[in-house]
Amino acid sequence: MKLRLLGMMAAERDGQDLPLPASRKTRAILGYLVLSPRPVSRQRLCDLFFDLPDDPRAALRWSLHKLRQLLDADGTIRIRAERDQLAFVPDGVTVDVLDVLTTGAEPEDTLDPARIDACLALLQDQLMEDADLPNRLDYSTWLSGWRQDLARLEARLLAGRVRQLAGDPARQVPYLQRWRLVEPQEEAVHARLIEALVLSGRRDEAIEAATIGERALRELGLSASPALRAGLRNPARPPLVRTSAGKTGPAGSGADATGSAQVPDGRAPAHLRDSPDTAMTTEPAVKPVVVVLPLTDLSGTPLPAHIPAGFTDGLTHALSRFRSLIVLSHASADRLAGQLEDPVAIADAVGADVLVGGSLAASGDGRLRMRWRVLEGRTGRILSVGDIEGRLDDLWDFQEQAASSLAVEVEPRAQKEAVKARADRPTTDPAAYDFYLQALYAGFSLEGRDYARALDLLERAIALDARLHQALAFAPWAAAYANRIASRADLARFADMSRQALRIGRDDARTLATAGTALFYMAHEFGPARAAINRAIELNPNEYTAWICGGWMDAMKGGWASAHAMFDRAERLNPLAYGANGLMSGRAMADFMVGRLADAERFIELALAGDDSHPSALMTGIATAAGLGLDEKLRHRSRGFLGIYPDGIGNLAIQALPFEDPACRARYFDAVQAGLDRTGT
Repeated sequence: MKLRLLGMMAAERDGQDLPLPASRKTRAILGYLVLSPRPVSRQRLCDLFFDLPDDPRAALRWSLHKLRQLLDADGTIRIRAERDQLAFVPDGVTVDVLDVLTTGAEPEDTLDPARIDACLALLQDQLMEDADLPNRLDYSTWLSGWRQDLARLEARLLAGRVRQLAGDPARQVPYLQRWRLVEPQEEAVHARLIEALVLSGRRDEAIEAATIGERALRELGLSASPALRAGLRNPARPPLVRTSAGKTGPAGSGADATGSAQVPDGRAPAHLRDSPDTAMTTEPAVKPVVVVLPLTDLSGTPLPAHIPAGFTDGLTHALSRFRSLIVLSHASADRLAGQLEDPVAIADAVGADVLVGGSLAASGDGRLRMRWRVLEGRTGRILSVGDIEGRLDDLWDFQEQAASSLAVEVEPRAQKEAVKARADRPTTDPAAYDFYLQALYAGFSLEGRDYARALDLLERAIALDARLHQALAFAPWAAAYANRIASRADLARFADMSRQALRIGRDDARTLATAGTALFYMAHEFGPARAAINRAIELNPNEYTAWICGGWMDAMKGGWASAHAMFDRAERLNPLAYGANGLMSGRAMADFMVGRLADAERFIELALAGDDSHPSALMTGIATAAGLGLDEKLRHRSRGFLGIYPDGIGNLAIQALPFEDPACRARYFDAVQAGLDRTGT
């Protein structure tokens, strides 16, 4: 029998796959027992995995029954109980992570390359990838500790392979590239990769590696020394060694004895931190603010509106991946359409240092040309102009080419390929991507939103490409706002769609934010939803969607200060959306939850000024108007709300609203119902 704990957990016997228990918690218990070095008490497992109202002992018995069905089917008892203790006994079972740990415990000089490579192949996957339980803090801490231990083991094995390949820099490169990802804080690893690339005749890649290394260290709060780029000038340096302290450094550097090159917490030594001699000079004191203005359509036959709108959004999203820039949301830029002739006024309105604008022109043979201008916001002076040509049948590729070219103009230190390095192509089906762009336009156009049409277009896109994670993430929201959630089955279907989007688009900040919040709404999976928001912000701090969605999560649990802090950041990225329905409705929710009705009402007025049919604004507006005695507003908002949801707060989409705290839910629903009752509706 074989058990796989690295990656998605799996089991097989005699070459046949065995179904694991569907319960994530039961799989987590299996992993915990397998990796525990000694027997575990039943009480310890109950404390780790179950809450008191759940009858922990009964829940544990159910999980153990499912595991024994899996493990003991051939008559061998592998989960053994002795009084109140439980232990996993691997009789006749091979477990991938245990094999890796056994190999890693052996002296490095006894390991042959094939065994190291086999372990490294297994370690490409994260431990127990489908057994995260964010709401179980002690278990999550245990799992995180194991993952960190395996990352350290992976680094040690990679260092061993690099040493074994001394004298063959071309073969060292892939191991060094992976080592750099595992230990991005180790400057010596970045430096060795640069040297190996130079010695292999790949100087352009070495220059790119130097830029990546400096950026990685900067993002970790570290300063890169001149030694990082030394390999570009003189690659003849001593080989790296792994020291007894677990750090890396050139042979003979003495780093293991004195710690003078690094301290245990991974930062520069205290006497060097923040000193003028070691401070990074590549990070600007104030990041430049960039806005991409709506592109003008100069085609003989006008393009469908979603193409220039989607193209502008794609450029904004691509440029926002550069952490050295603050890139304003396209929602602010949309309000500036046709105003490029007054760039200074635009820059003043949004606080931008650099403006990017231009035009699209399509020809009859399917070619599409973009002409662009980059302007200085303070003076309106043209900094650069250019054009680029692509094809209408491959908008994604064209957007990425344009973003790479613009990045070089807007941020001189950025490499042309930096945009592509952070984003995978979302689909190979041009028709699917076109449906997705049309859906964005239908759902977010300033000329009027049509969520029902957006949902229909998204479902057509998904039908063509079931892995188009952007469409999977947006569809649940379109369904909610179009009042297309009529049953628990609908909720479950859209929750599954959100989970699928999170799995496929795990490295896309916008997908993480949108799908994570949809999961928050559809399935009330609060822990995974918050984890998705946090990862989105970590990947791309300029992603407006992540900040506004995170603000809503905090608002609905009564977190007034944290919600407004998130909304403040969202508003900075989207300055002309002040008064926009979603952001202002979220601020109103945060104020309502702490009893600040007058402040909440002020935000509701701003939200409804942007869209007088926004469901969240209308619903919270009913509660605030009722509490403040604003009868005329109460009647108007009640009519608008019931026009969308005739069955009132009994509507399934409304009942699904995700309040973590039952007291917050009761306060909100009671206030809304009281307002509706007061108007006789």
